Amino acid sequence: METVDQLLNFMEVNRLSQASVARSLGISGAALNQWISGRYEGDNKKISQDVRSFLRRAKRREKNPKRAFKFIMTSSAQTVFDAAETCHLEGEIG
Repeated sequence: METVDQLLNFMEVNRLSQASVARSLGISGAALNQWISGRYEGDNKKISQDVRSFLRRAKRREKNPKRAFKFIMTSSAQTVFDAAETCHLEGEIG
């Protein structure tokens, strides 16, 4: 149950709820809770793989934090913004 311990530690350190982790995994909170407690009767192997993948992705995100990119208003961007504003004001889809 090394994967369970790793997940629980990750959740504690990052103050994540089981519900939020379950959403990230695409499973129900009840399924995750049962898997953690060892009572899940479904595909335990798949959940274990999904949890390991989730933890690997989280580790990569920690090593490579998001970078802020500057936005430059070009003439093309201005055209898109103008169209979006018109659609918003007119209540139309564009």
